[in-house]
Amino acid sequence: MSTQPFPSILFYFGQHSLLAFFMPILITRDKTLSYL
Repeated sequence: MSTQPFPSILFYFGQHSLLAFFMPILITRDKTLSYL
């Protein structure tokens, strides 16, 4: 059984699409709040 990373990555982002979308937003917001 050979491990294929691409289907796993697609499945991961399919399951955690909201996390993938909101994670950069939360990080940017945290950095912005820390600068304020």
